[in-house]
Amino acid sequence: MDSAPLRTTSDSVKPDNGSPSLPPLEAQHQEKAEQSPTVQSIFGSSSIFRITGPKTDRPDLRGDLIIKNRVKSLHNSGLDAMSKSEFEKAVICFTKAITLQPNQIQLHVDMGEAYLQVCDFNSAIHSYWQACHLDPENKSVLYRLAFIYYLQGQCLFDRGMFVDALGSFTKAAELRPDVRPFQYRSLACLTALGRYSDSLKLVTKWLEADEQTADLFVLKARLHKQLNQVSLCHHSLKSAFQLSPACPEARGLLLQLREAGRVLRQQAGTKALEGNLHDALLRMNSAVQACPEEAPYYLFRGTLQRRLKDFSAAIKDLVVAMELSESGGGHADALGEGEEGTAALQEEGHTQLVLTYNDFAVHCFSRGLYKEAAMLLSRAIEDHRNESALFINRGAGGLEFCSG
Repeated sequence: MDSAPLRTTSDSVKPDNGSPSLPPLEAQHQEKAEQSPTVQSIFGSSSIFRITGPKTDRPDLRGDLIIKNRVKSLHNSGLDAMSKSEFEKAVICFTKAITLQPNQIQLHVDMGEAYLQVCDFNSAIHSYWQACHLDPENKSVLYRLAFIYYLQGQCLFDRGMFVDALGSFTKAAELRPDVRPFQYRSLACLTALGRYSDSLKLVTKWLEADEQTADLFVLKARLHKQLNQVSLCHHSLKSAFQLSPACPEARGLLLQLREAGRVLRQQAGTKALEGNLHDALLRMNSAVQACPEEAPYYLFRGTLQRRLKDFSAAIKDLVVAMELSESGGGHADALGEGEEGTAALQEEGHTQLVLTYNDFAVHCFSRGLYKEAAMLLSRAIEDHRNESALFINRGAGGLEFCSG
């Protein structure tokens, strides 16, 4: 007696009308394909390519259950491999599972974690991005992705690959703008690359957007110092002292500036004694930038400018010197020092100012500007009426003006 041939799940099933049918899985794929806009635009409502047939009564032959059970088995195998630190094996299991069910978020997340354990950051990032695309509102997946970018950036930074590290830190900061350490690492990359101007822009942006702190102002001051913007460095330190009068970092940096200014002042004095007034003035310009609230520096620079016949600049500096001496100077209290402004300093400032007016008047007199010379001498006499030479010069200038 001949036995009937066995029929596998891949064999077609003959319906009553004689047309072949497909197992459930193939039927599902066909149904999805028929719903495609492209297929509908070509075939319309035609059913000539549709293969129908009766559904099987055996659950073990249903394609969706076969895939679901296989995916579950692969997922569990992958998790078991993860628990045993067999991460490469776990990746293989998760990859097979994703091939069968690519829209399951947890599979992408678990595979990303497996890649992360073997420090394959790019693959881990790719897996988490897939999970983010499937569920853009999942904050935990987004935050984990930001952390992976941060970890990748740190590894690149330790290897000296600052440009690539900057890219990773920047992406981490974009995903988590509320986490300031991610932005700090971007700043570290910029400074390591020597991009101090970009670093300064970043710090300035933080100060404008967030709560101002003494530490940020000190950081800004250091960047200004690195860019040789000494006066701006001093201004940032002043802001830091306003927020924290006892800030040790600001105090240390300010002491460095004052020491640099003191050295430049000594060099300028030496150059002036040698008769090299131009070099002396250049050094005093740098000294004033380092210590913009030191009255003696303005006094000495004003004296140099008077000797170089730059009278307008000399008058300006001497006036500033007297104003600073009256107010007590810049950061004397912050440094624990006494006031620089003394009566002797103010008196010297007045004397130099009178001399500057006189020399300026003589200069105008030599050029035939008698009216201007008389005005300058009158201004000088208002401050020092006991100087007889000032009256003599003004009288000579008036005589020349009348005779002219």
